[in-house]
Amino acid sequence: MVRLILAVGKSLADVIEDKLQERTAGLWPSQVHLHRLDATDKQQNTGDIDSLARKHPTALILASQDLCSRELDSSFPNVRRLKKDHLVAYLGQWLADSGLSWRANAEACRSKGSFNWLSVNDWCQQFARVDPDKGRKVAAAILAQLRVATVGEMAAWFDGLSEVDHNLFFIGADPHSGDHSLVNVLSSRIDGSKLSEALKAPVLPEGAKVRLFADAAWSGGESERRIECLYTACEKKVGSLGPQNELSIRFAYLTNLADDAIAEKVEELATAGKCTYRRVKVTCPEGHLLEVNPTGKSRGLAFQRKEILDFVDPADAQAMRALCKQIGEQIAKHRPLGTDGIASTIAFEHSLPRAMLPVLIFGGPKVKAHDGTEFVWKPLVQSRHVDKPAKMDESIHCAECPLTSKKTPAAAEPISQQPATA
Repeated sequence: MVRLILAVGKSLADVIEDKLQERTAGLWPSQVHLHRLDATDKQQNTGDIDSLARKHPTALILASQDLCSRELDSSFPNVRRLKKDHLVAYLGQWLADSGLSWRANAEACRSKGSFNWLSVNDWCQQFARVDPDKGRKVAAAILAQLRVATVGEMAAWFDGLSEVDHNLFFIGADPHSGDHSLVNVLSSRIDGSKLSEALKAPVLPEGAKVRLFADAAWSGGESERRIECLYTACEKKVGSLGPQNELSIRFAYLTNLADDAIAEKVEELATAGKCTYRRVKVTCPEGHLLEVNPTGKSRGLAFQRKEILDFVDPADAQAMRALCKQIGEQIAKHRPLGTDGIASTIAFEHSLPRAMLPVLIFGGPKVKAHDGTEFVWKPLVQSRHVDKPAKMDESIHCAECPLTSKKTPAAAEPISQQPATA
């Protein structure tokens, strides 16, 4: 949807177009329309702006005041005639306020959560040391897509759901898991008698409806194991689910990879007679089902928007991914683009998912610069839980639990490079 229209002369339009590209990492065309005015026909220009104002009544229109008539001031409240320098300054502020500016977006993300942040300039400079031609553009393209989901947002994504008989969450064996942040969100909205940690769930009657909450499913591995745990009786749990129970799983974010993996696990459990396939449902908020590789051309959430890829290199759609992988292989060789190549740019206020691009959250190892020298890579977002995670407490699970490390493929990752959530 067009939110801003710039009606300016051709020479200024060229300058502004370059500025828009640099400041938004190529994302501006979806929200900003650049209309070139005739340098000599003021009457025609006034008519053009009149038509634009009628066609886009909710869009703000900034027009070069020397190229259009003063009558527009009183005709349309959304039209502002400005001198060139004032128009350019106004544009810069609008980009920052609208969230289209990648730099302003990064600064807004810095204000969320309790992580330690490297300065944006210093982080971008690292990319330039590796690739002087495309490095800064790749850094800007990543920052334009960076998101930090707050606890408040997550709470809203869990509201408005149908009633169930009991609600569950997993704390898991990780003492600093992001799952802990779910507790306050859920306990403020759900009666205590209908909410419990999954391993402490009461024995439920046959046919009871149950909902499991989680912040995200990226590759689906952890979610698969948790579902299997729910349907497996053991001495560590009071009760477990059966074929007659209805299970709804609510994620704040869900990838198509995880959705498919969960469906396969549920089918496997159904074949074994542990659950009923049609009685297990997975949901997430609208717009939060993320396609990791919808076109089959470039795997990874950060590499899907054509305008961003064109901004980095219009002649090579793989350039951004290649540089991220090049650096990632040196700082997180087991998952250079995040778990299963998901390449997410989404963090939570309370945790940094291991599906995120390693260039954002890993630091310490040396990276080779373009001139052959080496330097220590510093993460943009730093959490001690990523750098030096606490030891897992696996005593909470039974010996055969699918959630123990010996059952978990991710255990092959060196512990010093394991981020917070799956």
